[in-house]
Amino acid sequence: MFRGPKIRTAFLMLLLAFGHLSCMAQNRRVGVGADGLLWAAGWSHAQVSFCLAEELQIQCGAGTLRASASPVSSLLRPRPGSFDRAGLFTIGIRANPGSQSGRPLRAIIGMEWAAETYVKHAIAEWGAFGTMKWSRRDLRLLAGAEWLGPSGLGVSIIFGLGHSGTAGEGFDADLTRRVEHGPDVTRMFGVELARWF
Repeated sequence: MFRGPKIRTAFLMLLLAFGHLSCMAQNRRVGVGADGLLWAAGWSHAQVSFCLAEELQIQCGAGTLRASASPVSSLLRPRPGSFDRAGLFTIGIRANPGSQSGRPLRAIIGMEWAAETYVKHAIAEWGAFGTMKWSRRDLRLLAGAEWLGPSGLGVSIIFGLGHSGTAGEGFDADLTRRVEHGPDVTRMFGVELARWF
């Protein structure tokens, strides 16, 4: 699903255009921000949210990661201990059930699809050349809370739980062992910052 950069780009542009028109029709806002915990884990990450209705929004995010060294490791989701680069793409839909206009705090529920791909250049001592790839695809349910400030700034705390699937080389024995003998469950925790327009 969503294979190839051209397909992903076209799909993202279509979603952005649809979301923009829907927001204009509903006189709603557009939010631009990032997940602070992903930045703390070494990712360069950004995301954009579009309101589709009064209590419904769609969110897309993307990020890159260079090398495996980072201030905070990926505690909830295993990743290779050594790699050259990685990419992240997420798309999801979120609802604010029972939210009332003017109240700064509101609940969040939703669903999200995420894809992470890690790339490492193979070397001769492994008996292989070129590149090795390891990827994870997650489908998870989300729950959390969002606070909207008077200046258009928003802070969200999100928890996610769902199904995870992996493919490709694990790069290291520890990761392979954890993935093969662990449950196909994905866990996610995020602290998102956004500026709404």
